[in-house]
Amino acid sequence: MTSRPIDPDTAPAQAAGPKRRANGVARRKLIMDAAERIFAERGYFGSTMREVSQESGAALGVIHHHFPSKGQLFAEVVERKRERLLAIIRDSLDKVEAGPQAAQGTIEAFLGPFFRICADNRHEFRDYIVLTSHFMSHYGQAEVGDALGKLLPISHLFMERLGQTAPAMSKAHLQMATYLIEAALVFMVQDTGFLDSMSGGDLSKANLDALIEEASVFFAGGVQALAAAPA
Repeated sequence: MTSRPIDPDTAPAQAAGPKRRANGVARRKLIMDAAERIFAERGYFGSTMREVSQESGAALGVIHHHFPSKGQLFAEVVERKRERLLAIIRDSLDKVEAGPQAAQGTIEAFLGPFFRICADNRHEFRDYIVLTSHFMSHYGQAEVGDALGKLLPISHLFMERLGQTAPAMSKAHLQMATYLIEAALVFMVQDTGFLDSMSGGDLSKANLDALIEEASVFFAGGVQALAAAPA
C-alpha cells in the first residue's frame, strides 16, 4: 500500500510554526504561477496536473494536497488576480473625459490595458489575460465556466461606462455592443501574427498605439450606429 506524499509545508498543526505556514503559502503561489503559465500555453483541456508538477517542481501528491482537482486549481488561479485586474480596468476608465469623443475614449481605456499587458511577456498579468481569453470558447462548460463567470464584473463595469456615453441606447443594444467589443478583444489578445500575415506586413499587432486607436474608432462608430437604431 502506498501512502500519499506529505507536503512538509502543511504538516500537522501541532508541528507547524509561522515559518512552515509561510512556506505553505509560498508553495501554493509557486504551484499557481506554474499552472497559470501552463493553462495560458496549452489551454485547460490540453493541460494536466502532471505538467503543472513538472513546471512548478512540486510533487504531484503535494499539488493534490493543495488543489484536489484541476478544476479547483483553475478556479483559484482565476480568482487570485480577479480583483486586481478589475482595479486596473476601473482606474483606466476613470481617466476618460466627458465629451463628444467619450465613447471612443471609453473603448480605448478598456482595450488599452489588455493590449499593453499582453504585449509585455514579463508583465505579471500577461499569462492571466491570455488564459482567461483562451477559455472563453469553453464558457458553456461548467468546469471552466463557473470560474470565468467571476470575471463578469469587468464586463459589467465596461458596459456601465459605455452606457453613460450613449444614454439613449437601449439596454439590448448596449449589451450587444459590449459583447461584440469583448468578443473581438478575446481574439485580438490571443493573436500571435494573424494581422501581420493577413495584411502582408502592412499592419502589425506590434504597433500598439495604432491598433488601439483604430479599434476604438471602429467600435465607437458601431456604438453610435446602435444608439441611433430602433430599440
